Amino acid sequence: MLPPLAVVAAIAAGWALVDPGGTSLAAAALVAAAGSAGLAVIDRHRLASDVAVSTRERDELASVVEAVFANGPVGMAVIDLCEDQRGRFLVVNPQLADFLGRTVAECETLRCVDVTPSDDDTADLAEELLAVAERSGRTRVAVERPLVRADGTTVWGLLSGMVMTDRHGRPDTLVLQVQDIDRRRRLQRDLHRHTAFIEAVVTDVEVGLIACDASGEVTLFNPAAYTQFSGCTDTRQMPQTWPRELWPRHADGSRFRVEELPLQRALAGEVLVNEEFALVRRDGDLRTHLTSARRMLAEDGTVMGAVVTVNDITERKRNEEAMALMARTDHLTGLPNRRLLNARLSEALHRPNPHASRVALLFLDLDRFKLINDSRGHEVGDRLLQRIAARLLDGLRPGDTVARMGGDEFVVLCDGVLGELEALAIADRIRHDVSQPLLVDDDEVVITCSIGVVVAEDGAHPDDLVRRADLAMYAAKDAGRAAVSMYRDGLSTAVSRRFHLERRLRTALRDDELVVQYQPIVDAVAGDTVAVEALVRWQRDHQLLLPAEFIDVAEDSGLIVDIDRLVLSTACRTAAGIDDQLTVNVNLSSRQLADRDLVSLVIGMLDTSGLPPERLCLELTERALISAGAGVDAALQVLRQQGVRVALDDFGTGYASLTYLRRFAVDVVKIDHSFVRGMLTSRDDHAIVAATIDLAHELGLSTVAEGVETREQERVLTDMGCDRLQGFWYSRAVHSADLPRHPVA
Repeated sequence: MLPPLAVVAAIAAGWALVDPGGTSLAAAALVAAAGSAGLAVIDRHRLASDVAVSTRERDELASVVEAVFANGPVGMAVIDLCEDQRGRFLVVNPQLADFLGRTVAECETLRCVDVTPSDDDTADLAEELLAVAERSGRTRVAVERPLVRADGTTVWGLLSGMVMTDRHGRPDTLVLQVQDIDRRRRLQRDLHRHTAFIEAVVTDVEVGLIACDASGEVTLFNPAAYTQFSGCTDTRQMPQTWPRELWPRHADGSRFRVEELPLQRALAGEVLVNEEFALVRRDGDLRTHLTSARRMLAEDGTVMGAVVTVNDITERKRNEEAMALMARTDHLTGLPNRRLLNARLSEALHRPNPHASRVALLFLDLDRFKLINDSRGHEVGDRLLQRIAARLLDGLRPGDTVARMGGDEFVVLCDGVLGELEALAIADRIRHDVSQPLLVDDDEVVITCSIGVVVAEDGAHPDDLVRRADLAMYAAKDAGRAAVSMYRDGLSTAVSRRFHLERRLRTALRDDELVVQYQPIVDAVAGDTVAVEALVRWQRDHQLLLPAEFIDVAEDSGLIVDIDRLVLSTACRTAAGIDDQLTVNVNLSSRQLADRDLVSLVIGMLDTSGLPPERLCLELTERALISAGAGVDAALQVLRQQGVRVALDDFGTGYASLTYLRRFAVDVVKIDHSFVRGMLTSRDDHAIVAATIDLAHELGLSTVAEGVETREQERVLTDMGCDRLQGFWYSRAVHSADLPRHPVA
């Protein structure tokens, strides 16, 4: 076997050892060691020519070999390749021992397998280098692989080796040189990880990225950039080079000049930060891009190129515009909302008005709209509002604005009216237009509106104008609805009183200030009390307020529904505890009649109180029946089938009394007190009362005359054949405690 140090020295110098035995090889090894150390101490040509080397020269070069092996810059070792000792470290220098985290003595007890990672599926390093040499046919080979240190950690080394053979040509020794490349491998791994990360980001990010070199030639672009500029979402069609025709045009269709392109601007030293571009794509689609760009500089400051980021914000811009539109318009009708109206009103008030023209505001509220909502459903109500909005738009003068304030309230801004007369004329025309029949879901709907009008004075504030027009609108409602009212000073006091009354009424419902009294209804012949009518009263500040003082406010505010339910519930409980022959009559408003749950409400209260259905009579006015809609017919039929009786109240005061007698299945006709009061002095009233009684009997209905206050009225009505009588002649309304009750057992 060749002396290990000589072999190591030869390998270190890169010499080819052609004679496995003899002086020439030894001399070559020594010269190699000298060359590795950078020493020129002997004539290489003479040694290589097989000239004998003196003992002194060999000794000197041996010292050099030992010095190189011990102090060289890389780890070195000689590994045995003989079958019985294959892979054993014969000689190890301190640099390799330090690299492996061991001492030289420890290393020379190891085999290659001891420094091979356990999870490495390749052979140990000696076998691997030998296999590489055999495959390549070369004796000098190199591989990169991890080695195991004493503490179990791994380090990467560049393993260079030469396979030495014996005189028979068999592998004898492996001369190994190990360079520490662990830091380089880790840097490469980090670089690969960062490169993979950047590649993934560039490929998958939704922001377009385009880079160019110093000449402006595009060198890199990602799929997002291609999609944003081409409109093609199939990135499989993306070309390898940037097509010049992908550069978009201006929104007006003109081409970008080269110096206008963000990449060129960046190369010129400009920094773009979120600059917005409106442009036309190659497919003709108008897009909005948010663009940033800057140039890239080398370490010495020279321009390497530029990079631009492009974010297509078209959809975001459209959404922002839609949101801005929604913030200014009513979502149901598409009309301007309160915010946009205030802006336009403020603008109109501050605009110089030529020819002494002025600004007028018309506040419009639909009359009894909630009744339509309750009786026909909110969908029908919404479509009605849309039809009303369209009708208002059709009737606008050029330059005027109609806005929806919410619910069933609209405001018309009239800019440039000459005065109150013109404003009133516009309002009256609108009132007339709104009142015309509308077709909603193949059903004809007639609705009216009340309009308040105010004409702005100099220095008027928008909020004050809206408030005054609102007050004038309430004054129009107080005037009987379907009316127009002009704002006047002092009007706010009356309307404020109405607002205050509504708030007090809400409190009264909460605090149980509403009480129920009962007025007897007597048999016209026998004179016995056969029924009572439940009537609501408001116990307020030690006074008893009658319905006439608050019922209109209750209807307009919707509180009438709560009042109806309170009276019905109280009357059923009270009647269940009094004489079991008495019937209790309860009035229902149009809003309560329009409730789709009317049947379940009435039946539920009867069940809860224990009152038999036959002892309940629901009193309905003609106006309530007209307003309630078609759905009330079926509800009344169901209630009558359960035993509940139905009375048509205030008969004769409506315009279609006979029609409703025929249309609705009723049991009782109540003659209005105005006819009873006038029948003794008016032949017409006398004839109407007599005809009503006869007609009711012909239809199989019973009759009740209201407002009987004298004995003579009682006598005349009895002679006419009226079945029952009611009025102050018999009793005013009394508390339930004054009604006859079951005897206490």
